Amino acid sequence: MAQDNKTYEPLINPDDFNSIQTTISIMNVTTRMEIKPKKFGPEEIGIKLIEFMGMELVFEIPANSCAPGHNVLIHIEATGPDKKKVQFNTTAKVTELEDPGDNRHTIKVSLLQYDEMSYNDFNSLFSSRQQEIEEFFNGVKGR
Repeated sequence: MAQDNKTYEPLINPDDFNSIQTTISIMNVTTRMEIKPKKFGPEEIGIKLIEFMGMELVFEIPANSCAPGHNVLIHIEATGPDKKKVQFNTTAKVTELEDPGDNRHTIKVSLLQYDEMSYNDFNSLFSSRQQEIEEFFNGVKGR
């Protein structure tokens, strides 16, 4: 049997599923308390960036860490799938809080003060990742 010297592209590239890795710290300036991961029984609830909507961010945080109207300092270190690192610092105000009842709250914050260049880098990282995801799904759908 003759050997086939063709090289094949994988049908699915595992790197397409790598996401943006984030390290987040939040200081509640109003209460002067750092928002830290908390253990509730065997489960540890940390801080997760859920949504990035221009001038607003949505986080999942441990319950009872802040309230609407509180001011917070946020530090985010993000690393994209291409290993590019971005740091973003902002002062923000908690505008909404949802309590799903499972020892975690979802908060929406409005950005107040930040470095414009740092914000643009942060925004670009998330925008380019969203574009890559859309291109992937369009490729799968055959568009």
